[in-house]
Amino acid sequence: MSLKMKGRLWVFIVLDIINYDTFNYPHSLLLHPQVVLSHINRGGYIAWGIVPTSGEIKDVNIEGLMGRMKDVFQKAGSKKIDINLLKEKSLLTPSCGTGTLGEKEALRVYDKLKELKRSLKEVV
Repeated sequence: MSLKMKGRLWVFIVLDIINYDTFNYPHSLLLHPQVVLSHINRGGYIAWGIVPTSGEIKDVNIEGLMGRMKDVFQKAGSKKIDINLLKEKSLLTPSCGTGTLGEKEALRVYDKLKELKRSLKEVV
């Protein structure tokens, strides 16, 4: 979609993203597999809020986060969701609440997120 105003062309990108707290509620989205499948088939994305923003960030490790993500994807596959398409339409995010953290804790969350992304790229 674009809009021309005062001689300038403004381009708007419309993204359809479902973002949910995967860390605390890993299978809640998969209670409705047809909704997920329909969403990704029409170009939507799933933002997996996998890195905790609570006190648990101090104790979480990459292997545990990877295990949670693998479990979610296995469950999705058992619900007849195309895993390759799901991976293609996936974004990794912190779970809800990063804005309430102090700078040190927020940086820890985003460091874990970057580390998880690198680790998953090697596996996927």
